[in-house]
Amino acid sequence: MLLSQTPEGSIKDLNEGILFVRLMTRENTINALRNAGQDEQAISIIESQQELNLEITKAFSDHFDFCPVLFFYSSCSEPIKDREFTSCLMDANLNQLPEANMPDIDEFFIAEFSHVESSDEKYFTHYSLEETQDDGKEIRKNYGGDTEIGAAALIIRDSEFAQLQDPFPFHVRTREGTPWKRSKAKTVGLMNKELHNFLSNSQKGGD
Repeated sequence: MLLSQTPEGSIKDLNEGILFVRLMTRENTINALRNAGQDEQAISIIESQQELNLEITKAFSDHFDFCPVLFFYSSCSEPIKDREFTSCLMDANLNQLPEANMPDIDEFFIAEFSHVESSDEKYFTHYSLEETQDDGKEIRKNYGGDTEIGAAALIIRDSEFAQLQDPFPFHVRTREGTPWKRSKAKTVGLMNKELHNFLSNSQKGGD
């Protein structure tokens, strides 16, 4: 499947397609702890990760309506990339989607809470209204290639798991490690709003 190459085409593809949200399992850490005989610590990580994943699914259920959303565990990344969806996709309660209920899937994108990757050289793309540390607002210039590399964020990728780039609204920072850290719900809500705004502006530009 070849997605549209332009940001305007990609936002339309996403709006008419499906967003798959990748959830972490921390399998390597859990297996290492179990192999070291630290079963209690392994169980603690399993429980905390499950709680985090349910927080993420609830955030999307309550605050995201730009397109339909399904979920999958990171262990299913390769099958998803190969469009092998059976036994991988889940609903918001983390129940496996029965094959009989599997929707027709053409266009799909990937979302996950991760870290922003390096992008192209710096170029101006747009202005945005950002929250400041003291709950105020400030106008910020945004640049392609000027993204805060390594910043914790909710990120959107294409079906090949490649991070999208400006001017597509491909990430919302979570501000991890700061006093004004955003909750999963607020981050997802902001992403939903930015996607709607970008789609609306792209449609106006095409009129």
